[in-house]
Amino acid sequence: MAKTIFEELGGKYERQGDYLIPCLTVPTEEEQPIGTWGQRHLDYLKLYRRVTYTNLLTSGRLNTYLADIDRQAQERFERLIEGMKQAQGITERLKEENALEWVQYLNNIRACAREIVNEEIIFAWADKAAECKGSVAVLFGEFCLNNVKPLKTRDLIHVFRK
Repeated sequence: MAKTIFEELGGKYERQGDYLIPCLTVPTEEEQPIGTWGQRHLDYLKLYRRVTYTNLLTSGRLNTYLADIDRQAQERFERLIEGMKQAQGITERLKEENALEWVQYLNNIRACAREIVNEEIIFAWADKAAECKGSVAVLFGEFCLNNVKPLKTRDLIHVFRK
């Protein structure tokens, strides 16, 4: 019996009754802690980028990818908070003088930083769907014909230009 392409590439079959079932396994992946940012991005991938999620999962790179996204997002979040605190003059002295006002400012800064990180890192793939100058732009993942300017629409499949 001639070997199949699967067998030529090193795959093996397991006989179950009258059927030969291919023995498929997902590559093992190093366990890494994934924080809040990585979980948000994982949810986004599952909902809006299923093909990317499946490719990362089956290639054994999902956990590493999410840990990297989590690290990048956390670093950006912390840098934004520090920069905004300095720009608005939020100091430890204000904390000592008026703790409630300090908490109010800090909560506002954190909310702003969270929105920025969400836009720039966590949900960034939605923005890579770009409006093209051609008559039709097919928007799947990061592909666009002319890469002009990003749209904010996640569900857009075709853009028709007049």
